[in-house]
Amino acid sequence: MENEQFPKLIFPDCGLKVRLLNGKLQVFDVVRKKFVRLLPEEWVRQHLVHFLQIQTKWPLTHIAVELGLKLPTGLQKRCDVLLHGPNGQPVVLAECKAPNIALTQQAVNQVAQYNLHFKLPYLVVTNGLAILIYHINFETKQIESQAALPNFDSFLA
Repeated sequence: MENEQFPKLIFPDCGLKVRLLNGKLQVFDVVRKKFVRLLPEEWVRQHLVHFLQIQTKWPLTHIAVELGLKLPTGLQKRCDVLLHGPNGQPVVLAECKAPNIALTQQAVNQVAQYNLHFKLPYLVVTNGLAILIYHINFETKQIESQAALPNFDSFLA
C-alpha cells in the first residue's frame, strides 16, 4: 500500500484494513469501528492509534479520535487523538499531520492551543515520519521534550 501519498512511517506496520469503495480508498478505524476515507492525515492517525494500542498498551476504550472541542476563543475545532487514563480523565492530546507536512512551531502551537481547552500533561505532534512529545508541568510552568510516549500503566494510581 505504501506510495508517495502513503509512505512507510516510523510506526511499526500494523496491517491496516484498506478497501476501495466507489473509487475512494477507505481504512477501517478501530476506534470508531467503521471505514473512513483514507487521506494522508488519516494514514498517520490510524498508524498512531495502532502504535498506541500495541506498543504503549492503550486500550481502545480509552482512545478517542476526531473529537470536537470548543476553544476559549469560541472557535469549534477537532482534536485528532485524545487518550484517557485508567480513571477516564484525558491525559494525552495528539495532533496528526499528513506526511508531507513539516512539524513546525505552527503545528506545535496548534496542539498547544487545543490544550487550552483540556490542560493535559502530555502533547504529541506527528506526521508519521517524526514525532514530537512534550510533558507539561503546570505547577512549575515547564515544558519538557520527551523521548517516548508514556505507557497506559504509568497512569495507574
